[in-house]
Amino acid sequence: MVGSRDTGTLHGVPRRRPAWIPALLLLLGGCSLLGDDPGESAAPPSPVTPAAVTSPDRDRDVVSRRLAALDPCVLAQAGAPEGATTRATSPTVCTLRLPTTHANVRVEIGAGLSQQTRFHRSRQALGGAVAYAESPVLETCGWYLPVDQGRAIHVWTYDDGCAATRRVARGVAELLMATPERALADPSPALVPPCEWLRAGHGEPTGDEVVVDYLFGPSAAPGECSVRRPSGGIPVDTLVLGVALDHGHRQYLVEPGRGARAVAVAGRPAALTTSAGDCDLQVAAAPLTVGPSAHDDVLRLRVVAQTCPEARRAATRMLEAVDAREPAAPDFSDPPLLYPADGPDPAEATSARADSDVAAVGACAHVSDATERECAPATGAEVPEDPADLLLAAQADAEVLCAALLPQVREHFGDDVVAGTGVLSRATAAQQVAGEDAPQEPACYFGEPEHALHLTATASWRSLDESTVGEAEQEVAGHTAVTTSSTDPESPSRSWTVALGDPAEPGVLSLHVQVTQDRSQGLWQGVPVDGSLMEPAEAFVEDAVRDLLDRRPGGQR
Repeated sequence: MVGSRDTGTLHGVPRRRPAWIPALLLLLGGCSLLGDDPGESAAPPSPVTPAAVTSPDRDRDVVSRRLAALDPCVLAQAGAPEGATTRATSPTVCTLRLPTTHANVRVEIGAGLSQQTRFHRSRQALGGAVAYAESPVLETCGWYLPVDQGRAIHVWTYDDGCAATRRVARGVAELLMATPERALADPSPALVPPCEWLRAGHGEPTGDEVVVDYLFGPSAAPGECSVRRPSGGIPVDTLVLGVALDHGHRQYLVEPGRGARAVAVAGRPAALTTSAGDCDLQVAAAPLTVGPSAHDDVLRLRVVAQTCPEARRAATRMLEAVDAREPAAPDFSDPPLLYPADGPDPAEATSARADSDVAAVGACAHVSDATERECAPATGAEVPEDPADLLLAAQADAEVLCAALLPQVREHFGDDVVAGTGVLSRATAAQQVAGEDAPQEPACYFGEPEHALHLTATASWRSLDESTVGEAEQEVAGHTAVTTSSTDPESPSRSWTVALGDPAEPGVLSLHVQVTQDRSQGLWQGVPVDGSLMEPAEAFVEDAVRDLLDRRPGGQR
């Protein structure tokens, strides 16, 4: 009877039933998936798509209403030194001028902060809230306070004000964690979130239309919203209708400059221009209720559409709808706007959480692009002793490959490396030559807390000849292999595609190792990586190939 062993089971995580259980039943019945004839092979199990595990995001509309209700200058003053002055340039942006250095610190409500950006930023506690420190490479001394899985309150400067920036960011966090009602703006149309202005002018999206938190993209921008549809080309989408809210000088709309035309929309002065095939309409939506400067005396509504009649009709509908609304402050009680710093660490979670700023769960929090890769924390699996049976099972269920490789990965790269299952697009040689889309296959991903080391592993019952295109063959631990490498100093990588036996016969193990800057540095050109992280790669691959492809029933090598 073919034996099996239990390796790579993660402590404290419930085991999932292997998706390759039909294959395992054959093995337990004394059968190999390979026939009695070594040249004959059974049809491999069909790959299964692993169930991704992600924490749900907060309700976007609820968060948007909360953000729209905040006064950015009240936030800026929360941690400001005595004598600092503020000036709002929009309902979501305020500039704080420091009294001695005259450095400017900027507070932005609703700035974009993607999951991948969080992956490459240092996650810390600041003022009782979760915060992400901007990479020092940017020299902005920036801090992000996340409010959902895509947006944040951003505090930053381009001047010599790093100490003040941290102080202001801490003050913002402390204020919003303790008494957010103190940061409410005065009632005005600005309390209506940009995407609600958009819906008033356009209605709900239809067909393939999507609503996004930016006007021209590609990431969330304070005070902006647009509805777009795929274009099938470059750029990848087309603007249907967009809005932006900021502050402007009324006279510039009454008497616009060259190239603009003065019009009236819903009884308000407006300026209309055309650019790059779009119509750009800017309307004096409402007077500012407090603190106007010499140049900022109106709430300015910007509407961008494909034609000017569309822009004017949409703007009219928006203004009429907002005029009819009674401004009301949203509830800030539960959950808090910011994420408490003493909440569970996403990387230590064993299941999806109801309120997490990180979508990835458990080990997947240390896997790059975890959401796109449909990552789920690896939970351990039975590992067949026969190499061919192992590859057959692993190509159907990445849990098998994670369990088989985890001991070797930790031996060479450290005990803090964790594993997750997911999918990977991998084309055959024929598909590469034909330019066809690559199908998705189960894959095992390994990561670590500094987010500088990234390992990917897949198993396939294709042959080495089917898997590679024209690369020179080498030998790895006695097995024929194709290796490739990138010497990019900012992201070096190496890949090994190793044959179980004859390169023309089925059975391939693929391993990929990549090194990037650690999360405290971010991903930026000119920033060197820790090259020592790549040093164990060759010995790891040699040992992994021996352990997985040279194994024999009963544990003999």
